Amino acid sequence: MPPQPQVRLVPADVRGSDREAWIAFLTAHEWPFHVRTRPTSEQVAAAIENGAYDDEDHAAYWLETAEDRVGLVVLEDLTDPTPLFDLRLAAEHRGRGLGLAALRAITDHVFTTTDVNRLEGQTREDNAAMRAVFARAGFTLEAAYRESWPVDGAAPVTSVAYAVLRREWEAGRTRGDGGAPWLIVVDPQRVFADTASPWTVPGFGAIIDPVRRLAAAHQDRVVTTRFIAPSRPVGSWATYYAEYPFALVPDGDPLYAVVPELADLPGAVVSEPTFGKWTPALAAITGPTPHLRLAGVATDCCVISTALAAADAGASVQIVTDACAGSSPEAHERALEVMSGYAPQITLTSSTAVLSPGDAAR
Repeated sequence: MPPQPQVRLVPADVRGSDREAWIAFLTAHEWPFHVRTRPTSEQVAAAIENGAYDDEDHAAYWLETAEDRVGLVVLEDLTDPTPLFDLRLAAEHRGRGLGLAALRAITDHVFTTTDVNRLEGQTREDNAAMRAVFARAGFTLEAAYRESWPVDGAAPVTSVAYAVLRREWEAGRTRGDGGAPWLIVVDPQRVFADTASPWTVPGFGAIIDPVRRLAAAHQDRVVTTRFIAPSRPVGSWATYYAEYPFALVPDGDPLYAVVPELADLPGAVVSEPTFGKWTPALAAITGPTPHLRLAGVATDCCVISTALAAADAGASVQIVTDACAGSSPEAHERALEVMSGYAPQITLTSSTAVLSPGDAAR
């Protein structure tokens, strides 16, 4: 595995020595996922004069590696309990892993220089690369604001907000990047736990205890996934939600909340409008070919969809059978039988075997 790039924050004197370089940087590139995709020199200059980068609520920094100046960041709402940030990488430096390095540098800076407990960032819902960076950096998706992000010449799109807590950042600082297994808790949500739901999983209650014990053993190498409805179903999903209209609700609806018994699990949360959760957002956290242990629901739907896609991509997958539940006991067993046929890429295990002394860390 190549070493992670290192990015540092360097204070920018936007009203003085760095003024022209700041204006040149912001006007030299296109910013496709920002509200103003191509600011003019006059607009940037006016923002400088209005204190948009360096008043009591704002602070401006260059993002630099050992070799280059690669971008900039503006910290915002610094007098608020939850500051925000505006992160921009130069076009030639995108797609090189610098987004993750920059976000980690920003998070380190905020939590080491202020006493805030939360840091938040926002982006458009279609900015898949940044959403993957948020997830890999330990941020959790907390809100989706429908049709709130203006787009020139087009309808507004949904904006999404991610945040990280100080305690999560502190835990993440000590995380190793070795080959230890990741616990993926698939869709432990109310829509599958509620006995009145059309999607109820009868054995949901029985997996709570093994999932909690597994999460405690895997510590900061835990990811919880959530199934959510798309904002606009297309293709076969339109047919699907015509049959299940009750589920076509916003991400923040209580229907899609993680059950209270598992809402405090450590680690990141990845939300996807697909059965399978092996997506770029999850792979960005675990790495492209990780060792995964799957728990959650439903064995015969989202768990098996995740397992097969991850194995196809080169992941080694263990299904923790007593920490999974299916749409029926019979469906659970059938799904396990199907997945056992993919050995050695997919294997079956139990929470007892995983939690045997010395095993959970391997």
